[in-house]
Amino acid sequence: MKRITLLFAAAIALALLPALLHDQQPDRRVPRWHVLSAATTRSAAARGDRDGRLRMLTRLYKAHEFKGGVTLSYRLLEPPGLEADDGGSKYPLVVCLHGVGGRGEGNLRNLGGTYAAAVLAEPALREKHPCFVLVPQCPPGRTWSARPAAAPHLAAVLQLVDTLLKDRPVDPDRVYVTGQSMGGYGTWAALAARPGLFAAAMPVCGGGDPAAAARFKHVPVWAFHGERDTTVRPEQSQRMIAALKAAGASPKYTEFPGVGHGCWLQTYTTPGVWDWLFDQRRPKPTTRPADEGNPTTRPAD
Repeated sequence: MKRITLLFAAAIALALLPALLHDQQPDRRVPRWHVLSAATTRSAAARGDRDGRLRMLTRLYKAHEFKGGVTLSYRLLEPPGLEADDGGSKYPLVVCLHGVGGRGEGNLRNLGGTYAAAVLAEPALREKHPCFVLVPQCPPGRTWSARPAAAPHLAAVLQLVDTLLKDRPVDPDRVYVTGQSMGGYGTWAALAARPGLFAAAMPVCGGGDPAAAARFKHVPVWAFHGERDTTVRPEQSQRMIAALKAAGASPKYTEFPGVGHGCWLQTYTTPGVWDWLFDQRRPKPTTRPADEGNPTTRPAD
């Protein structure tokens, strides 16, 4: 089963490789176990397989559009067997925020811009942790900012989550957020904007506003960064973790030695990372703050 899971991840990663590597620098040290040789990937057969796997992923993630303050394109993966459910089950929701490489207008690059979406589509993981997976798309030139007036698309994502909570069988105590690079910034921003919404967060190679950390100190956080990241320095994550600890929280932090900006490849295949996420539950209302405010964070360039 483990071998099948790894092969599935390898296939999806190959299909989405152009967008996944968009944010990477040429000299970054990232694992290449999921990449076929250059000669193989240049072959027509390999290109056909890659396109087929991408089509498979787009079949799993249905395309939708949400009209809030702005029009937001998004993809949604439903739990397996949802149609046969008798209506009594509630499922977790994972919000996956893409990096710069996922920006666009076709509701496709967002799937390639977040490696979490590919991993969460693995059959074994879907069977173990059935859930909804939301992959919104930020348009060109925009960012996942917590300031609705400056960049309203994160606000639209949060409005969409509220709508899904009403219209779909989503467990309100098991809403999670994760994102890579620009999406890592968006993850910190989402926590600051709606501290009472999320049960846990996994920001990857991003950063946020340390002054806002006390507002979401009740939310379990596991942050990840590459030691040799020169696009978003690991100090960005380190400052957020230090701020959470200063506020009395106990966040988790993993920094991968010798790894650059593409640490999402290691993050989302870290043993136990998904078990940790899905084990988290939103605190009871008496122990979590009300949602308020929209502090500013600066996304990666």
